[in-house]
Amino acid sequence: MAITDAQRKIAEGIQFAAARDPAAQVRLVAGPGTGKSYTIEERVRWLLADQGLAPRALFVTSFTRASSNDLRLRIRQYCDSRGVGNVSAVSVTTLHSLALRVLRAAGMLSQYPAEPIVLDRWELKNIFDSEASVSFKRAPGRCESIRIEHEAFWSTGVWSPPNYMPPTPSITVDERTAFAGFCGPRTQVYSCVLPGEIIRKCVDVVEAGTVDPVHLLQIEHLIVDEFQDLNPCDLQFVEQLIRAGVKVFVAGDDDQSVYSFRYALPEGIQDFASKYAGTGTHTLNDCFRCTPKVLVAADRSLAGYLPPKRITKALRSLYAAAAPQVDGSVMRWKFRRGEDEAMAIALSCRDLIAAGMNPREILVLINNRNALEQEIYQAFAALKVPVAAARADDYTDSAMGRFALTCLRIICNPSDYVAHRTLLGILPGIGVATCNGIAEACLHKNLKFIDLFHAPLPVSAFDKRARGALSRAAVVCGSIDSWRADDTLAQRTGDMQRVLREVFGEDGAVAWIDETKTLEPDMRLDELRDYLMAESEDQVSRVLHAVSLRLNEAMPPVHVFPSHVRMMTMHGAKGLDASVVFIPGLEDDLIPGSKRKAYPGLVLEAARLLYVSITRARAACVLSFSEGRRRHGKFERLAPSRFTTSTGGPFVARSGGMNTGEVAAVLQDVTNMGATGTVPAVLPVPPATPQLPVTATGGLPQGSVAEPVRSAAISWLHLTDLHQGMSHSRWLWPNVREEFFADLGRLHEQTGPWDLVLFTGDLTQRGTEAEFDALTGTLDRLWRHLATLGSTPVLLPVPGNHDLARPSPTASTVRALRHWTSDEDLRRAFWETADNEYRRTVGEALGAYQQWWHSKATSLPSSVLLRHGLLPGDFSATVTKDGMNLGVVGLNSTFLQLTDGDFEGRLEIETQQFHVACGGDAPDWLQQHHASVLLTHHPVNWLHPEARSRFRAEIDVPGRFLAHIHGHMHTPATTVTSEGGAAARRALQGGALFGLETWQRADGSQAERIHGYSVSRLTRRGAQGELRVWPRKMVLNRASGHRRMVADHENYVLDALDSTSFAVPIR
Repeated sequence: MAITDAQRKIAEGIQFAAARDPAAQVRLVAGPGTGKSYTIEERVRWLLADQGLAPRALFVTSFTRASSNDLRLRIRQYCDSRGVGNVSAVSVTTLHSLALRVLRAAGMLSQYPAEPIVLDRWELKNIFDSEASVSFKRAPGRCESIRIEHEAFWSTGVWSPPNYMPPTPSITVDERTAFAGFCGPRTQVYSCVLPGEIIRKCVDVVEAGTVDPVHLLQIEHLIVDEFQDLNPCDLQFVEQLIRAGVKVFVAGDDDQSVYSFRYALPEGIQDFASKYAGTGTHTLNDCFRCTPKVLVAADRSLAGYLPPKRITKALRSLYAAAAPQVDGSVMRWKFRRGEDEAMAIALSCRDLIAAGMNPREILVLINNRNALEQEIYQAFAALKVPVAAARADDYTDSAMGRFALTCLRIICNPSDYVAHRTLLGILPGIGVATCNGIAEACLHKNLKFIDLFHAPLPVSAFDKRARGALSRAAVVCGSIDSWRADDTLAQRTGDMQRVLREVFGEDGAVAWIDETKTLEPDMRLDELRDYLMAESEDQVSRVLHAVSLRLNEAMPPVHVFPSHVRMMTMHGAKGLDASVVFIPGLEDDLIPGSKRKAYPGLVLEAARLLYVSITRARAACVLSFSEGRRRHGKFERLAPSRFTTSTGGPFVARSGGMNTGEVAAVLQDVTNMGATGTVPAVLPVPPATPQLPVTATGGLPQGSVAEPVRSAAISWLHLTDLHQGMSHSRWLWPNVREEFFADLGRLHEQTGPWDLVLFTGDLTQRGTEAEFDALTGTLDRLWRHLATLGSTPVLLPVPGNHDLARPSPTASTVRALRHWTSDEDLRRAFWETADNEYRRTVGEALGAYQQWWHSKATSLPSSVLLRHGLLPGDFSATVTKDGMNLGVVGLNSTFLQLTDGDFEGRLEIETQQFHVACGGDAPDWLQQHHASVLLTHHPVNWLHPEARSRFRAEIDVPGRFLAHIHGHMHTPATTVTSEGGAAARRALQGGALFGLETWQRADGSQAERIHGYSVSRLTRRGAQGELRVWPRKMVLNRASGHRRMVADHENYVLDALDSTSFAVPIR
């Protein structure tokens, strides 16, 4: 390694001086890569070995559950290697856990049936917020806002503190009251607490003088890591301990305070020395990570954005005086378009890897996933460069992975109430309402929640659905009851496969094998639990290292981690590093960001976030911005970030990635640093760097990371023609809804869970704001019902002709648009510019729809990437699940149907709509998906002849879409056509979900309206695909006179599963 022994010895002397400071309070300011963790480890060793401190009198805290697990392993490994015994008795936890321990020792946790657990993000969303939604009848997003308001209060002690952004509308008094009535009892049932809640309780009782934490815990020394990330309540808790005589060592860096959304403030570490007289102050300035040029760029990025209290530092790179000296490099690039920037990064990564760099030694850090991620993923896919998230947490984010982790948690801690609740709710077919009902029964009937899984159920305590759910969960608990935390993976992997297979089918067993196949067979189940809970690859590595030490074996080979470029958010990269770091998207709308610009404190934090990102780089950092990007289907010019003027050099225009000389220089610097960033060059030398192609945006890459061929499935409900607000619907819809919901329950057991709801228009009757408000209530009720079944699907709609608020038929633009098919000048004017009178008329007619749809689209999950198109209602979406990417294209077919009358054969879908919705180049976008579907409201025969020909030739090309899914006709039908030996076109026409009993055809005859819907599932097995459809229809029982939803054998030829299926190609 280039850093010399003499340099190390000097730096270590400074670290040890801080670690061994005997002052009652010590503040350590440690810049990036200066050895903060190493200093904390030495502090623990010094207190135990040299000062004779009893291990149980020492407490260490870190920011998160995973980071405290990681720090605990580091401390144990460091002390064990230096002969310090009994280090396992040192408490290394979060500050929340320390507060819990105080309350437990004071006997103030008696309302909880077991040691309460702080809910993590997944549990907050999928358990607490979801059940709150069912309990006090608010949307889950609204319940999250109510909870966040309380967390802001708990964290700061005041309502509406700085950095809190209130929702619109603001939280009401009734909602606060409802939250209080729900939170206390529910956290008692599940023996859990919310973030911030427990520290606030502890602070309040200590402040009241009713609890003495020092006496209760016999605590003498406290070490607090990442002190800059503490919020006001955390700081008050630490202050109480100091006042009680605890000696406190705090470590952090105010320049790395980037968690204002948690109400953290850098003032905590900045004011520490002045607040506590006699504090020993130390600063680590010797950087072992970054080369000089990288460090200069980072320092200068902060220069114009320093708060008044900022702690002065003199950070220096040890590589400046190393042997050999390594300067490193910082490249500053600018591009005309975002896709050019993405391709330049992909080309650079390809060439670095071909020259011998390990792909894992490259980081791409982004500040805005929606704006940047698609373009970058697509460029990497085009060049076949492997890229993925840094910590592949897809497994524990999936139902199968979360189920496996939950089983391990129960095995390691049988009193983990939250794990039991997770187990119950994650079983297929068991929804939130069922879980909520069970919790309420525990409250009303004085039942112990955990006993429901391990003892006979009380007689008459639960309905049939709840008893069935609990019985299924009890079977799982019985299957793992004899397992122990010290059982090994080899002993239990077959058993776990069996349990997963019984719950999730063969896919569950295959996913488990894929996740664990590279792990040490003698890994214990508690170690496997920690492995699955790790939040970063660094933490994973620490767990694996601990396993190796226990087994006296060598560290596992690097192939435990997939060999790919890591891409993540700037916040997610904190604590990580890489040989080369790319930071694209340095535009002012992205960093500091359009919402932060008005808040000076948040602008300062954004500068710190950029500083943190740059200092992840060891050898080279590439900063870049684009002069424009595609947004909502059109190119927009963007201003460079204000931070680009203070990075230590000019930005230069580029037409490609790193050249040969730059690649060679970076590789030489990595080699000279002695880093582990290179591997033998096994890839072929790439061809000469091409000129940047014009690439489409949108879509996730197919095959970006090699994966085993296994089954993957995406399923959806197809609904159409609800007609919210139709005359008499107030009295007729409840009966249809009752049977519809009941049938969803029956079908869900066979086909669920469902990922999407595709709604092909006529959601309302007249397209008014009032009708869309009522529609929101109808859909909220539907979604709550789906949640009880175990599905939380994403809504993707297109507008129908009844979703227009029809303008006056005498308006000049409306009269002109009636001549659409014969007036070429009108058509040219309509499409040439967005701001013309005809487009404004259409936009105003669909204004209520557009407002409603945008309110829904802003809360889509990260698994769905959405792009709005040319006309209101046009869009494309990428839906990702289990490694499969489904493209959904929705096009507005109704924009000409502005008045009453027969429009069959008179409508239009323009090719331009298709391309703009897909980012400019629809075929390229479609190629980034394993399969795609097309949504419109109208069938193709409602287009005028010329438009119909264009639609077939330019949009619905044979083999391009799995199916064209539409509604409008109110009767279900499926057509499959193949002409001239071409691939088949499929049209799936949905029956009306709700309408009148009959409707009048154009010839005056009466036709029966069929109430119905369908479920579809696309299954991929390698290159083979199957599209299976379950059509449903409401029929009248002539004998009893009531209606019932059944399989639609009248309009379809169905198999024994009451479905019809098609073999379909998968890209």
